[in-house]
Amino acid sequence: MLKQISDFSKNNNIFLSAYKELGIDGLLSKSNIEKRNGCDVSKIFSMLLSLVFYNKTLYSYLNSGKADTSISKNTYDRFLGNLTYRWWHLLSRLAISVISFFQSLTGAGRV
Repeated sequence: MLKQISDFSKNNNIFLSAYKELGIDGLLSKSNIEKRNGCDVSKIFSMLLSLVFYNKTLYSYLNSGKADTSISKNTYDRFLGNLTYRWWHLLSRLAISVISFFQSLTGAGRV
């Protein structure tokens, strides 16, 4: 059990550092993905994105008891269903960020 907790917090730290390294918060605002009130968009998006890496569905996460109770299922649904957000722009910019990051790791100048 302690190993699972340790692995989870290690993975969470890796995920958060990658999230910051790729500048996802800036990409969200450039893609017109913002809210006027309520929960922060970055918090909602990072939670949804992290579910992919933890092999969880939104339903299983919300029913696990570990979910942030200040964010309801309705908030996630409205966030994902908002037609004014430029999801394609976000995905394109995110892909460019990821590719650029990996190119810097495999470049000729790498030591």
